[in-house]
Amino acid sequence: MNDKDLAERIATLEAIEAIKATKNKYFRALDQELFAEVYECFTSDAVIDYGPAGVYKQVSDFVNMISDYAKTNTAKGIHQGYNPEIAVSGNSATAKWVCSYASVDTSKGVSYKQTGVYEDQFAKVDGQWLIKYTSNRAVFNETTIVDGDSVTVTLG
Repeated sequence: MNDKDLAERIATLEAIEAIKATKNKYFRALDQELFAEVYECFTSDAVIDYGPAGVYKQVSDFVNMISDYAKTNTAKGIHQGYNPEIAVSGNSATAKWVCSYASVDTSKGVSYKQTGVYEDQFAKVDGQWLIKYTSNRAVFNETTIVDGDSVTVTLG
């Protein structure tokens, strides 16, 4: 192995770690309702495709939607992304992640769990790896409703 090969491998590993950090920041900022930080995770021309939840061709439209939703949402939840498969090619990359989301709304007696797959495209912009395209497709949904002594679980 020559020094050029080693430098390329190191650069790829650094890119992968930076991409992971961007996606982790997105999940954390989303869960903590830090909408300016959510915005910072995307390129200016990003597309966000969440299937039935909408396709957003402007990051500001997506951030406005989640911000508006947070104003009335009484549930607390967390996103966890794991098992990333990341391929880097120059200043672009593709990634797939398994994501689990769980939320609880004690005021309504509802808990929700979802597992899905994110498929992303990243671009390196001004030295930062940002999300250029993201889609999420649910694989598993579970809703639990507690009403007095009755518990209903719905799988979908």
